[in-house]
Amino acid sequence: MVKNLKDLMKKFGDEAKCREFLIQQRWNGQPECPYCGHKKAYNIENGKRFKCANSACYKKYSVTVGTVFEASNIPLTTWFPAMYIIAAHKKGISSVQLAKDLGVTQKTAWFMLHRIRERLKADNSPLLGSIVESDETYMARKFASDYKGLTPAQVEALGKNKFSTKNKGAVLGLADRRIRRSL
Repeated sequence: MVKNLKDLMKKFGDEAKCREFLIQQRWNGQPECPYCGHKKAYNIENGKRFKCANSACYKKYSVTVGTVFEASNIPLTTWFPAMYIIAAHKKGISSVQLAKDLGVTQKTAWFMLHRIRERLKADNSPLLGSIVESDETYMARKFASDYKGLTPAQVEALGKNKFSTKNKGAVLGLADRRIRRSL
């Protein structure tokens, strides 16, 4: 999809491109009424909204109904970079920093940040539902003294180079803070 923020801004530079992307992702290009599920809809308001063609429904809706963007006056051209920036920060981002990055008020950034976080929280796996700690390492032979007196070429020939990953195994540890161990 996009590799960096510059690509994102190029691809989703205006509101129409953002809406078209959402229509394609959400409904595979064919709008569907979120209220009754009817597959036929009329474009209204220059493609920004739709009107259900079902005579029992006739409700107006947009592609943002049922998403984090619903009932928000913030343009999609601000939402998309916000989601990218939030996802790109490993340890999270403050609303103050997000506001600076997007050029919006801190209150707006806080609103967006909480909506996105709430949506991400709703789809979390039930297996690791609370705070999860993780760490990784590569394990190999403990003592380098086994290789004393050998040249690096000889150690590599043995396939036991302590800096090589050939004879090392990756170990990943996950711990869920909900699980309490008794001593």
